Amino acid sequence: MNSTTEALIERDVQVHPRCPVCWSGSETMEHLFLECPVARALWDYAGLEYLGQGLPRHTFPLFLKKLMALIHQSQLVMAVVALLWRIWRSRNWVVFEGKQFGLPDLMRQFHQQYQEWISLPVDRSPRTIPPALHSGGSVNPCPFVCQWDIIILVTF
Repeated sequence: MNSTTEALIERDVQVHPRCPVCWSGSETMEHLFLECPVARALWDYAGLEYLGQGLPRHTFPLFLKKLMALIHQSQLVMAVVALLWRIWRSRNWVVFEGKQFGLPDLMRQFHQQYQEWISLPVDRSPRTIPPALHSGGSVNPCPFVCQWDIIILVTF
């Protein structure tokens, strides 16, 4: 199960252990993002299926780490992130909103999201570490609970 499913179960929320997108596999990160027929179709549609060939697929975090290490073009990184975001959003639509969707809808939404993201201006100014981190000072924690097991920092 993914961490979101586990967190919901801990809160006594009824959650089905099967993938809510295809119902053909257990809901794990590996299944949802890599093995689910819907996810595979999106990877193919985006022309990104070749990127993951030969990479370990037994743990999604390792797969993603190795995939991002291979990609050197910012638009490819953006495409992968948009694809993963679209898969995650489709899962949440089914689970939390009871919405059903077709693969053509997801493909269109992925394409639209990607086009929007690559059209955004890029801030190329040098990044600096906040002074509080340099001096050993404290930084207030983020008030949000992050359900992702991986946080991707993409620097262009």
